[in-house]
Amino acid sequence: MRIRLHHLPLLLLLTVFAHPLAATMPSQSIDDLRWIAGSWQGELFGANAAERWSAPQSRHMIGVFHMWSDKGPSVYELLEIMEETDAESGAIEISLRFKHFNTGTLEPWEKDEPLEFRLSELDGQRALFTAASDEQKSVTSMEYRREGDTLKVHVIGAHESGESFEFTAEFARQSD
Repeated sequence: MRIRLHHLPLLLLLTVFAHPLAATMPSQSIDDLRWIAGSWQGELFGANAAERWSAPQSRHMIGVFHMWSDKGPSVYELLEIMEETDAESGAIEISLRFKHFNTGTLEPWEKDEPLEFRLSELDGQRALFTAASDEQKSVTSMEYRREGDTLKVHVIGAHESGESFEFTAEFARQSD
């Protein structure tokens, strides 16, 4: 490759600025989400709620969520966070997927594909997952934030009627 002298200032500029940019790129390792792991319990919509996450193993984490009241259980969710390599670019992506299930029958609410999100921001103990597709309207983003022994899950989406919703579930860490 032949470098012309008039290209040298551009090459120097790119070299100087490319290195710091590469150093500040966010990590895309599932191990950076280890802080979500554990048993968490709180209240949501006037009912008891609990979420339990496994520690990262083999590039994935498994989560279970359920709500219940004096009348019994009202909903279950099965969740997974996976570290995947994009086949085209080779980049590592972190995905969150989940399905809701009716109690008693375990019939899934989402008949075909699960709700799917991509990790779009990771800052310490805050992770923002956004919908993987613009067509997914029911839940468009989920933010997990840990503050000491509290895990907050902020959810944004829209009902089938088109009316938007937003809520935050707050869970306290439970002993395992």
